[in-house]
Amino acid sequence: FQFVVCAHDKVALMAGAKASLPQARKRVRTTHVGSLPRPDWLVPIVRGEQVPPPDYAKRLHEATVEVMQKQLDAGLDEINDGELGRRDYVTAARQRMSGFGGKGQAAAAADLVEMKDFSERLEGRKGLLTLTEKTEVTTASCNSPVAYTPEGFDDLCVEMNRVKAAAQELGIPMSRVFFSSPSPGTLANFFGNEFYETHEEYVGALAAAMATEYKAIHEAGFKLQVDCPDLAMGRHTRFAKKSLAEFQKAARFHVQVMNKALEGLDSSKIRMHVCWGNYPGPHHHDVALADIADIIMSASPKFISIEACNPGHAHEHEVWKNVKVPADKVLMPGVLDTTTSHIENPRL
Repeated sequence: FQFVVCAHDKVALMAGAKASLPQARKRVRTTHVGSLPRPDWLVPIVRGEQVPPPDYAKRLHEATVEVMQKQLDAGLDEINDGELGRRDYVTAARQRMSGFGGKGQAAAAADLVEMKDFSERLEGRKGLLTLTEKTEVTTASCNSPVAYTPEGFDDLCVEMNRVKAAAQELGIPMSRVFFSSPSPGTLANFFGNEFYETHEEYVGALAAAMATEYKAIHEAGFKLQVDCPDLAMGRHTRFAKKSLAEFQKAARFHVQVMNKALEGLDSSKIRMHVCWGNYPGPHHHDVALADIADIIMSASPKFISIEACNPGHAHEHEVWKNVKVPADKVLMPGVLDTTTSHIENPRL
């Protein structure tokens, strides 16, 4: 591997894969997925529970510099701002578009629906998914045409300018800074559709709108990261009641429209992240990597980050023996897990 991702997963894969990988004394570059812990004072603000203070922009800039410096101190090669100013990885992008005036029930995770004894421990926890039947989670839904708004573009520019300013202050070249944005399919996974006649029309409209954001991030000099949990987690959430074949058909379409939205951008400066959901749960309904690997490989980004080393997926390095990986692709297997309370020993 040329690149590993320091998030979501454990280190077990590297030892297990040694026998099947060529051995070479070469430094492996490192990065992470995107979201990092927010300072305590920032949490209620990004959650919308508290009004930002008058000096918010200054304090957020200082926090951005601090979190980027921590990543440099840890030895990461590609870093970001930790998504500090965002509530999560999809809401900011959704708020930059028109068309989401409705309200809908958040998708449930099939593993937690089945394992009620486990999910009851998560009562009261709210996020992007319904983790327990006792805690109602609602999200915005599409009830009119989707379009990227001028106000949304201005908001994106404010965020990008903050990250660029912090990178410049630290003397970090933009080639080492990534900026994440959700895929059209991921937005459709979390935000329901009450307007478009078909799922395909809805995802296509999202792709047409999000092309504006992808292009702006790319032209600003960042390495664009497109977050694609829809290609894995989507199976046991939004498509939990569909057949595997139906999910695979939808996933292929998601990649197709995402590729169209990325047309004209340098794929060597784009990375994508695929995972089964960064939430605490048994994950026994996760779709097998073998069932989606070829779909993932059809995406246009050069760098592909995949959750790889947690207990449910550590064995799946074997999948790549039977899947043709295009010569221009670089796999970025995850090697740390954020869903466990265990802290990995540095010697791992």
